[in-house]
Amino acid sequence: MRWIKRFLWLCIVSVLLISNVLTATTVILSNALSAIMGTVMGRKVLPPPSLPNLSKQLELEKAENRRLKERMATAKTSVTRVGSNAARRTKKLAMYNITESALGALPIGGITILIAGTIWELSQLCEGMRDVEGLYTDLEVEEELDPEVMDYVCHPKLPGFDKDPSN
Repeated sequence: MRWIKRFLWLCIVSVLLISNVLTATTVILSNALSAIMGTVMGRKVLPPPSLPNLSKQLELEKAENRRLKERMATAKTSVTRVGSNAARRTKKLAMYNITESALGALPIGGITILIAGTIWELSQLCEGMRDVEGLYTDLEVEEELDPEVMDYVCHPKLPGFDKDPSN
């Protein structure tokens, strides 16, 4: 009975050793045949990357990462600036509109307040458009604001003022 156990253990160990040898041999032969066929067919077999190439690639990726972080910081600063300017302008416009609604009812001064307020509101809109234009520049957005819109908001043609004053 003891000799049967030993024989079974011998068979199991032998089978495992043979399977390991066959696996290693198969992998070696497969790689060799692939390299030979690739060479015959004109394909290049690339060597594994060397350590200096990996360190150079790592340095390039670190530099790119630093550049992207700087761009993100610039973008955050620009967006924060435009946002705070827009909030400040919106608060001013809201305060003016509340005041204008009360003072616009005055007989003579009301019209003056309405005209002056419209001009001031247009200047605030122009300032907002310039902020957006600066944001586009900071974020390197390739699309530009429509120059016709910028001209319409920042240099409006008021009715009755487009006549030549020399006549």
